[in-house]
Amino acid sequence: MPQAPDPVRLRDRLRVDGMLPAAFPRAMPVTLEVQREQLRSGRSTLGANALVSRSVGDMSFSKLLHVSSGGGQRTVDGALQVATNVGELRLRGQVNYNIAPGARLSAVALSSDSTLAANYLLGISATRDFATGEARLHASLNKSLGSYALAVSVGVGKHGEALAGIQLFSSFGREPRKSQWIFDAQPMTGSGAVSARVFVDRNGNGVMDAGELPVADAGFMVNGAQFGARTGADGIAYLDHLPAFRDVNLSVSTATLEDPQLSTLRRGVRLVPRQGNVSQIDFPLALTGEIDGTVYMRTGGQQRGIGNVLLELVSRTDGAERVAAQVRSSADGYFMVQDVLPGSYQLRIAAQQLEELRLADPGARSIRVSETGTQVNGQNFMLAPR
Repeated sequence: MPQAPDPVRLRDRLRVDGMLPAAFPRAMPVTLEVQREQLRSGRSTLGANALVSRSVGDMSFSKLLHVSSGGGQRTVDGALQVATNVGELRLRGQVNYNIAPGARLSAVALSSDSTLAANYLLGISATRDFATGEARLHASLNKSLGSYALAVSVGVGKHGEALAGIQLFSSFGREPRKSQWIFDAQPMTGSGAVSARVFVDRNGNGVMDAGELPVADAGFMVNGAQFGARTGADGIAYLDHLPAFRDVNLSVSTATLEDPQLSTLRRGVRLVPRQGNVSQIDFPLALTGEIDGTVYMRTGGQQRGIGNVLLELVSRTDGAERVAAQVRSSADGYFMVQDVLPGSYQLRIAAQQLEELRLADPGARSIRVSETGTQVNGQNFMLAPR
């Protein structure tokens, strides 16, 4: 491949994403990007983009402004894009224009697409380039077949010339744990991916050791929304098309776990996917236990169940005390602490509760929840006035 006569030696890029101040009536995302390139000859170019978006009802507007300078010349141009939905029909329009040197329209484009039955996508577009005088009408029909897509397109040019073509689309990535190739009709190069493994961590070390079982059919949450991928029999799922260079919050969807006693030891992960990179993340699960009992009050030689008593489940790590769970007793004094992870605990009446009601401390109960999930019953407390 021939090299450019003055190739780029150094490129710096700065990008800022945010929202315009709250004084605006609606949320308006804004992106500012500045890029500087230094060429081998010593010349440098500077470019800046500003993108502002806004939604009004069913319509969305995007305004792009681009400024570039280099070699003693400066150009300013921009684009305005409008998009909306009319039933199943998606409509888009775009106007490109130059501001300097010379203010003029440079191009106009209109397009629409609609999803038909059986994964067919019909698209129609019309473009006009004012600089060259070229005009074109184009129609295409795409069919997604899972691992690849087929497109048939026809077009008509300004002078009546006809265009026709057939295209086959496919992209592929590699699952690193299984050395398996993944094929998809959607492009993968502009996004990141995660190889997620879910398993029952018997010893609580966060590592899948020999003999520990994978969890099949576990789902995931990505940025608070349910993701389509599920784990296979080996506990592994391939999560692709994740936005590159943006924060992604990933966690196991507990609603998809068949065993209600399973709970996540790793609540979630925040990562920044990179283009063409597959991150390997493990999600250890544990079999949890339950603790129940009743809180009684003894007065005048009689005892009865008492409600709204605050109980604390406390663990100790390196001498530091941590409240793992809190629960209040029901009207008859019964309580249950659910989803207790394996470990050693102390169950007690909260100190502030004893002080407020001026009750004697009945002491704490030592409890051990094993890695197989323990049901600890009959942890009763008898309260009495001081």
